[in-house]
Amino acid sequence: MTEISRKEMFDVLNDFYSKILEPRFDRMEKRLDGHDQKFDDLTRHLDQIYSRFERLEMEYHAINGAIDRLDEHIGKIEIQLKEMATGFNREVSTKELLEKEVALLKERISNLQNRVETIERELRTR
Repeated sequence: MTEISRKEMFDVLNDFYSKILEPRFDRMEKRLDGHDQKFDDLTRHLDQIYSRFERLEMEYHAINGAIDRLDEHIGKIEIQLKEMATGFNREVSTKELLEKEVALLKERISNLQNRVETIERELRTR
């Protein structure tokens, strides 16, 4: 077998690299560049989603705060309505009592009117 000189070995390896390895590395690099672009697109998309999510979260907290304020306001209104209903019930019962008293007074007046008429008749007949 013949000995291979350094120059020949270098030439063979250089040839191997330029014909076999370098094109493969170039293809791999292009594929990796494509993957990098896809990852960049995904990262941008995720950033947009997170931004929207943060905006939705802020709106959620604002809506919850508004609902809490509405609940508190409705609670106050319910208390006022109960107080008004109690007052109304008192007024209704007072009105009913007054109506009964008026009816009794009318009856008494009618009785008195009848007595007055009876007395007048008796005085005329005398």
